[in-house]
Amino acid sequence: MPTIKDVAKLAGVSHGTVSNVLNGSKAVSLDKVKRVEHAIKVLGYQPHATARSLKKSKTMSIGVVLPNITDATFSQLFTGIERTLSEKQYTASLYITSEIAANENKIFEQIRSQRMDGVIVATCQPQNKKIFDELLKAGIKLVLIERNIEDKDYNFVGFNNYKVIHDTVCQLISDGYKTIAIVTGPKEYSSEKMCIESYSSA
Repeated sequence: MPTIKDVAKLAGVSHGTVSNVLNGSKAVSLDKVKRVEHAIKVLGYQPHATARSLKKSKTMSIGVVLPNITDATFSQLFTGIERTLSEKQYTASLYITSEIAANENKIFEQIRSQRMDGVIVATCQPQNKKIFDELLKAGIKLVLIERNIEDKDYNFVGFNNYKVIHDTVCQLISDGYKTIAIVTGPKEYSSEKMCIESYSSA
């Protein structure tokens, strides 16, 4: 099987020039491009897909970080995310934090080391803004789901919990109920805080 070195030798150019041609660099003369392309055709050279993806910092993989999948909401979210990513030729890798910040930190380290293209996360540590800034600095795209982070303009997708809870409580009051309770998770999560505020308002 021919290698990139074989291509460089036949084309009479450096190994780096062949790499530049394969990666579509414009800093290569037309003559050298033609020689490299001719050598590739003569030798039947096939660039290694994984190596090229690393060169381009594209792994076509996305980390999906959730507290659990026993909750129907998170289970359905992952099913939809995985299907949508698959249609775009991306691989979705599921990680479970069990609502433990240390677990989430280790997962983010793993995602960075694997050079994933992005992460979709329902975080269990919305107060830890530094760790999300580090992901972005590492070139990893970030989308928060269901649990937003205050005072930060990250990409966020969530349900309109305020409207759902408000409409539900108002309907119960209209039906004559006098004692209405709400049970939520920790109010540190934006989704839970929104439910509590909506409940109180109604």
